[in-house]
Amino acid sequence: MSVTEKPEAPPVAGGWIKTPEPGIYYDVDAETYHRWDAMSNSWLRVLVDECPQVFNWQRAHPKPTTAAMEFGTLLHTLVCEPFDFASRYAVAPEVDRRTKAGKQQWADFNVLAQSREVVTKGDYTAASEMAKAIQSHPTAMRYLQGGRSEVSIVWDDPELKIRCKARLDHWHESAVIVADLKSAANVKPEVFEATSLINYGYYMQGAFYSDGIRALTGKEPVFVIVAVGKSPPYPVIARPLDPIMAIPAGRMAYKRALHEYRQCLESGQWPGYDGPNGSQDALMVPNWLLKQEGLVA
Repeated sequence: MSVTEKPEAPPVAGGWIKTPEPGIYYDVDAETYHRWDAMSNSWLRVLVDECPQVFNWQRAHPKPTTAAMEFGTLLHTLVCEPFDFASRYAVAPEVDRRTKAGKQQWADFNVLAQSREVVTKGDYTAASEMAKAIQSHPTAMRYLQGGRSEVSIVWDDPELKIRCKARLDHWHESAVIVADLKSAANVKPEVFEATSLINYGYYMQGAFYSDGIRALTGKEPVFVIVAVGKSPPYPVIARPLDPIMAIPAGRMAYKRALHEYRQCLESGQWPGYDGPNGSQDALMVPNWLLKQEGLVA
């Protein structure tokens, strides 16, 4: 296993940059990490949720970040890297830019903000309250204290020899714990398990990250999800992902996607939803419509 601070990553075609050798990398900025040309959990989810054709197109045409993604990064900074907030962000003043005074205040603010990312006061207030809720949750903070935040790892899948990468929200090396921060509309455990855990592929992410750590350290980590509600009073849960059933299910899902990716690389074909040979399946209507039309009870 190698550990370094800032790996060399020369440019390659398509806006990607060469991924460094397997290892645990500290102090790599998010932009550099996202440009590493390696398989990630996010790209595996495209293969699982969509098809190789969509995956291949999106790899060549990366989507811009969404407001939800930007809010998530803001929350991560406030929770995991609070001392970096002032150098990264500037909170916009609430001014009426239709007036002369408001225009001047806005211009002055932009001069002071310089290259920092501008966030609204509303987003900053909400993210700050969510961060406070997490910081007041004793179990969550036991997982998030000690160790290092925003840690990048690179490994080769031992079976398929595909280079993979992951960015850990928090890595506690001595305790062998990976903590991942989430926000959700509803974090009631049974609801979170039935919705967010499945819909956003968190069970697959847990397996993928865990296998990466095991490949690099030889140890089986505990993958913990710290989830905070998006609405007051911002309830928090902090629980490990079940290693008996959830992690193996996630491993099956991501390995299936990796196999599909390997087949596409070897064949040079990126089939769409009907597969490489087309499909004879008929298009169906949902059961509720059949009931509505009186065709089923």
